[in-house]
Parts: sequence; structure tokens; C-alpha cells
Amino acid sequence: MATNNRGGNRSGNRGGRNNNPEGRNQYSGVIGSARSNPLAAAAAVGSAVAAGVFLWSRRNSISEQIGGLADQVSEWREGVGSDELAAGEGGRTQAEIAQEALTLKETGETA
Repeated sequence: MATNNRGGNRSGNRGGRNNNPEGRNQYSGVIGSARSNPLAAAAAVGSAVAAGVFLWSRRNSISEQIGGLADQVSEWREGVGSDELAAGEGGRTQAEIAQEALTLKETGETA
């Protein structure tokens, strides 16, 4: 008569087979490092918390800076979209420069 060994095996192995035949600990990576050097782990956690607190305290100014950059980008896009790519005060537009280049090409003159 075949017996069923479902309740008697508390180790979690099925049929006596080992799920981890190499014997490596699944937590040997970061947790193993933290266990071997707890002071370094505490310092890393502390610095991460300090960075988070600092950024949280500066969130308003960071948000204002990002908003200012977004405004500058939208102004730049409007300038590129229009025909007002002037090279400073009193500069020529891109259309004027292109017209002069075509005129010079047609006449064969140099600037």
C-alpha cells in the first residue's frame, strides 16, 4: 500500500529532494554583506535617509527651478517655431539670411 508523506516533511522538500543542491544561501548577497559589516550598512542607510530628507526639504525650490526650465523650453520652442531667430538685438531673422544667401548664389557674388 502506497503511503502519502505530505504532512510529515517539515523542511519543505518534496520527496526528499533538495531545492538548493549547491547549498548557497539565497540571502548571501546584500543581506550577507550587511550582516558581515553592520556599521557600513548603517552608514549607507543613514546617508540615504539624509539625502531623502535634504531633497524633501528642498522640494519647493527644486520644483520652482524645474518650472523655470519648462518655461524657458517653451519660450525657446515658440522662438524656433516663428521666424524670429535673431542673433541678438538688431540681428537678422533666419528668413533674411536665407534670402541674402539665395541672392548671392544667383548673382555669383561673395559676401
